Amino acid sequence: MNLRVPSFSAAQQRRTRPGNRRAARARLGAVAAWLLAVGLAMVTPVAAQQEQSGNWTGGSYTFANGITATFNGAGWGDGNFNPAGNAGGQVWWSMDGSTATALQGDQSVQRSFNAGQCTTLTFTGGTVANPVLHIDRIGGSASGAANALRFTLNGTDVAGNALTWSELSGTLDFFSTATTVTDNSAVTGGPPLASGESTFDQDTGTASGSLQVSGVISQLELCFTQVGASGADQFEFIVFTEVTNPQMAVVKSSTVNVGSNGRVDAGDTITYTYTVRNTGNVTLFDVAVAENSGTFTGTFSQLTTPTRTAGGANIDGDGDAFDLAVGSGTMTFQSTYTIQQADIDAGPLTNQATASATVETQSGGATINDNSDESGFGAGDNDPTVTPLPPVPLLTITKLADDDTERGAGEEITYTYRVQNSGNVTISNVQISDAHNGSDPPPTPQNETLVTDNAPANDSTDAAANGVWDSLAPGDAVRFTGTYDVTQIDV
Repeated sequence: MNLRVPSFSAAQQRRTRPGNRRAARARLGAVAAWLLAVGLAMVTPVAAQQEQSGNWTGGSYTFANGITATFNGAGWGDGNFNPAGNAGGQVWWSMDGSTATALQGDQSVQRSFNAGQCTTLTFTGGTVANPVLHIDRIGGSASGAANALRFTLNGTDVAGNALTWSELSGTLDFFSTATTVTDNSAVTGGPPLASGESTFDQDTGTASGSLQVSGVISQLELCFTQVGASGADQFEFIVFTEVTNPQMAVVKSSTVNVGSNGRVDAGDTITYTYTVRNTGNVTLFDVAVAENSGTFTGTFSQLTTPTRTAGGANIDGDGDAFDLAVGSGTMTFQSTYTIQQADIDAGPLTNQATASATVETQSGGATINDNSDESGFGAGDNDPTVTPLPPVPLLTITKLADDDTERGAGEEITYTYRVQNSGNVTISNVQISDAHNGSDPPPTPQNETLVTDNAPANDSTDAAANGVWDSLAPGDAVRFTGTYDVTQIDV
């Protein structure tokens, strides 16, 4: 069959994003010869940019992102996507269903093929994730009827999985399976086409649409099978690329679990929650979180290993750590820390965790990681998590005399002072000043002795008996004594 080769328009750079897959059309059989135009685009994560090809050199084009797309073989030339119309405002070759992202009039590369031939598209300079093939002008006319070739997708992604695709958009006669695509008009034995260009209906023009290939790939193959009348067909391609961009982010938050007294005490716990998000455009395998002993200001042995509590899936089927696909939400991990007295004495507790995962590459698996942030998933958000441990300094004191009967001038009274640390923080340099109202000099409390030593033992210390207790831990108590000589004025 002979179809007009359209002249190309000026290259138009455009960013697009995939839309929802159109409803699957009725299953169809094999058909005759066809004419094809195909474009490729990358599935785009939020805020990612895609670059559209312009003027090819033979079958190769190098993008600004460093990726080179190359079709094998000779005979490639310039063309453009040139539909016969879009009656009623229908749009195809569009990944979001809007006219703003359609490819009408955009520059392409083209070549003629016969049944039994194949073409290979190879990406060098990096891998690409989930390419989208924008297909135009499937089918044609031969022997007084519509005809078409069927082409089949072959190859594997970098993980070794067979390539498949899913339909995103298309004309009414655009039909695809998981690995093939063809024109319904040729399948149903429709009349010769009124136009070699694509139209939205089934009868007047060729079919066109968009297919998304699944996986991270470096190469794919398209093979053409004759169904119906034979004839050479000419195919066009527009290519969008985005390099694979494996990224992840983790936010670490903390919750202090206090007792019934409403304050932080040694022995209370902190629950750390780690929320991991896939911020790239490829699946993350075997996602894990680990704490960093070097950044932890507490006692690392008291911190449990982070374990997964929600999210993720066993995508790779290996039954070990869970995986996280693009756009699948988050994975949550948790760990617990038992608060030590030294943590409260020192002030806020600071630490940072690291999330890690494996991604597939052409040369095998590679590991990526991210240091946790206390609040944000953005690039550069890597602030350690700071957990306040509010100190409550509190001393309680009781004072007793050795005899509460009346005393005469010249007699001595011995006072006993018991001081207890009733707060949650260790207190240093504990001493007593007695505001005595006697006429002689007031008692000087001294002879300090530890009388209550709550667990842990020996955490209250005093270097010398000098009337000052050096360090009094929460819950512990120390005793002082002092004497007073009664004067006649007191009596």
